[in-house]
Order: sequence, then C-alpha cells, then structure tokens
Amino acid sequence: MSRQLRPCGTEAARQRHRHRGEPVDEACEQAHLIYQRDWERAARARTGDLPPCTACDGPRKPRQGAHGWCSACYNRWLDAGQPTDGPPLVGATVAGRREDYRWLRSNGETVSAAAGRVGVAEKTARNWEAVA
Repeated sequence: MSRQLRPCGTEAARQRHRHRGEPVDEACEQAHLIYQRDWERAARARTGDLPPCTACDGPRKPRQGAHGWCSACYNRWLDAGQPTDGPPLVGATVAGRREDYRWLRSNGETVSAAAGRVGVAEKTARNWEAVA
C-alpha cells in the first residue's frame, strides 16, 4: 500500500516541491499564500482574546500566562531574582547593572572583569565606556 501524494495546488504539494528542490508551480504558490493568510488570521484571533500584560500593559501571546505578564516582563522578573513585588520597570535592570559596572571600574577593575561580575558581555561594557 503506497501513500497517495497530495495534488498540486495544496500546501502539502508546495512543501514537497521545496523539499525535493523542484520549482514551485503557480497553483502551489497560491495555495501557500492562502494558507499563510488563514494561519495569520487565526493567530491574530487567538491573541486578541487575552487581556494585556498586568505589568506593562503590552500584548501577550496565548502561552505567555505566567502571572499575567508578557514574556519580556517575566524574563525581567527572573533576571531580577524573582522579587515579590513583580518585575522591575523596563530598563531598571540595565540601569542597575550599568551603575554597578561604573562603580567596579572606578575601584580599579578591568573592563572584562567588571563586565563579568555584572553579567554583561565585554562588548556591552566597552559600549558603556564609550558613552560615559
């Protein structure tokens, strides 16, 4: 028993053409555009039902439900050590790291050592040096 291939003019046929390195015909390309349009429309419908992030009032995706925050706020909360009062304000963790970095540099630390202690890349530290 062999598997029957989907005919041209379907998303499956377009994927088959691409996988085999064959040129994609117009019917398969049109089927792909319709598939993309329907998928995006369904994705927008799924995200429209969620209330905004409770920390920054930004949009949330369906799987981003932790504490009612968006993924950016949740990650800021994790990076800040999971404070009980919620995620810090946008940019607060960067400002704190920059302040710690400047203090370390003023006390004689090298750029790479200070960057490592505050948890940023050496390139970021060099950018901070250029701005200061």
